[in-house]
Amino acid sequence: MRTLLLVLVFPAFAWGAMLPQFVGKLEKTSSKPLPLEDKAVWDDYGLRDSELATYEGGGLKLTVKAYRLQDSTAALAAFQWQRPAGAQAPGDELAELSKLSVVTPTGLEIALGNHLLILDGPKQTPEDLGDVFRKMPHQESGPLPTLPTHLPAGGLVPNSERYIVGPASLAKFEPEVSASQAAFHLGTEIQTAVYKTAAGEMKLAIFSVPSPELARMRIAELNKIEGLVTKRSGPLVAAILKPADANEAEKLLAQVRFQAEVTTGQAPIGRKGNFGEFLENLFILIGIVILFCVLSGFAFWGLRRAMRRGGASGESESVISLHLEDR
Repeated sequence: MRTLLLVLVFPAFAWGAMLPQFVGKLEKTSSKPLPLEDKAVWDDYGLRDSELATYEGGGLKLTVKAYRLQDSTAALAAFQWQRPAGAQAPGDELAELSKLSVVTPTGLEIALGNHLLILDGPKQTPEDLGDVFRKMPHQESGPLPTLPTHLPAGGLVPNSERYIVGPASLAKFEPEVSASQAAFHLGTEIQTAVYKTAAGEMKLAIFSVPSPELARMRIAELNKIEGLVTKRSGPLVAAILKPADANEAEKLLAQVRFQAEVTTGQAPIGRKGNFGEFLENLFILIGIVILFCVLSGFAFWGLRRAMRRGGASGESESVISLHLEDR
């Protein structure tokens, strides 16, 4: 409704592309659809739209890749997949804008709601990035999945996590498990990560299903895979395929424990103190009032005209006078 009003009343405010015209002081100079590799995986994550844009200004050049996914879970999955091995934790201000943000060797990567941005070029402020997210269409802010929080912290290889939600991402990141064994039709989601142990690196996969009973059924199917070591904790099934050392595998599996958590949706990007947003809302309100007045005037004029054509001259209309001055 808001976008419709902007288009009808103030066309200048309507956004024509996925990415806005400006990022900070840099202006968009080119834009085109993103060439996609592993399209089947992107389909798993429900990719809805994408854009590759270039911004320039003051001798600086910034390249932005933008992805719109089906929800925040898919955005987290894409964020983990696209994150380079050399990514580092962001500063406090960027982390405050989004929990899913890292500094890369050439820029940064950040996901918020159902959108993912990958920027290569000069550093952008959290305020400018927040403004970009605000202006992107179809912004959603659902809760992030809790499954990644069940990964043990000790020994985790940085940036090795991968989130699996369907057959294509399963085939890419955990090909030893078949789609029928994962049973995505039951709502299964899988978080994998690589760990350093005394016996070498091991890949841990945690399967999340809706109930402990379904988890018992999944663990029975997964145990048919030769060399797979498993453990169930509530609705979670943790598994390590062909570990180099069984004792180290058991130590790692023992760290996976299910604890019920209550999650809330991601907080929307704040608009407090943004004078531009205030003016925009003010203009929208003024436009609505003006449009209502104009339409009401035309409706009244049309009604009077129709009455006159029907034989009513309007002269017979009487006005009731109370004559209060005589009392």
